[in-house]
Amino acid sequence: MAKCHCIFDEDEDFAHIPQEIVPLGQSPNGSDVELHRFEHYDVVMHFEDLPESDLGLVDGVRCTSVIRTLIDCAPEMTPIEFDRCVQNALDRQLFRLAEAWERVAQPDMDSHPGARIFNETVKRLA
Repeated sequence: MAKCHCIFDEDEDFAHIPQEIVPLGQSPNGSDVELHRFEHYDVVMHFEDLPESDLGLVDGVRCTSVIRTLIDCAPEMTPIEFDRCVQNALDRQLFRLAEAWERVAQPDMDSHPGARIFNETVKRLA
């Protein structure tokens, strides 16, 4: 599964400031994407306006919800990879089915390519 790593620099040595930012265009979801190159690693950043319902806190760090993360990842994964991710989330009870149906029914999901894939996958696996 994809992981998000947040970098905090308490010593203010600016290790968290990218050395290079490379525009990558748009993701299949339509969000702007940039590659942020740091000294020892690269981070792909997606920029998009999200409703508060798609955000949460994990150990004090704002992150997207499991449902939103799965919806966003769906178009970029193979069906087998995506099935595994959704099944893992269902097995671990990381979201309720009612939440999934409610989220994909929202108007902003009408044109989101991952919403249809997520909806069909959850219906098949649940």
